[in-house]
Order: sequence, then structure tokens, then C-alpha cells
Amino acid sequence: MASALVLLAASPPPGADQGRVVVAVAAIVSREIAMSALREWAAAQGPEAHGAVRVSALGKGKTAAQMVGTALLLFLRPPFPAEAWGRAPLGVGWLLSTAAVGTEAGRRGLGAAGLLALDAAAALSVVSFFQYFRGLLPFFFP
Repeated sequence: MASALVLLAASPPPGADQGRVVVAVAAIVSREIAMSALREWAAAQGPEAHGAVRVSALGKGKTAAQMVGTALLLFLRPPFPAEAWGRAPLGVGWLLSTAAVGTEAGRRGLGAAGLLALDAAAALSVVSFFQYFRGLLPFFFP
């Protein structure tokens, strides 16, 4: 998932604001790295601390939004940057979305939905990280 997110940050689909994608990806990937470290630390502290970082509904919502947003944005993205070929060949996802949606407005709608889902995943990443961290505070200062 991190590789797909970094790919989107480096080369978002046409019409997507790259800065917006980069901020969302940075929040999501940073949270994943921090949570991996916190979960390892909590597991070493014992079952009570490990229970404090048990998967929550916010975390599951973050994952769902992240997967929907990433899939939609990858679906609309051409496979190669335009500058690599002079004019990028159309990606299979882009062709399928054209056939399925049929209009430029439809593709923009899918792109907007993908960006909104990625923004939601970024927001839930931050909120859920602080929720988990708050649960671990008693174990940092016994």
C-alpha cells in the first residue's frame, strides 16, 4: 500500500492536485510507520499495553477510505508520465474508466471521489494515531 501511495504522490492522475496528494500520503505513511513502532513497543510492555493499541473502528475506517481512494486514483492514472514518452499512452484503468463512465465529467467525478477518500484517510490517520497514543500514555509514565 505504501508503494502505491508513493507512486500516486510522485505522479497523480491527470487533474489531481499533487500537493494535496503528497500531504495525504505523508500523513498516511507516517502514521503507519509510527503505529508499527508503537505496536512493537506495546507488545514488549505486556498484554495490557498491547491491548491499548488494539485495532479500532477509526483505524478500520482509515484503511477502508485509504483503499478506496488509492484504487480510484490508480484506476484513473496513466501508466507512464507524459514526459517519459512525449505523450503518455493511456492506461488500462483510464481506458476502462472511459468505457465505464463515458465522459470527462465522469472521470473528474471519480477523481474527486478518490481525492476525497484519500483526504478522509489522511484525517482518520491523524485522529486514530492520537487515539492510540493517548491509550498508551499511562504506559510511558508509569
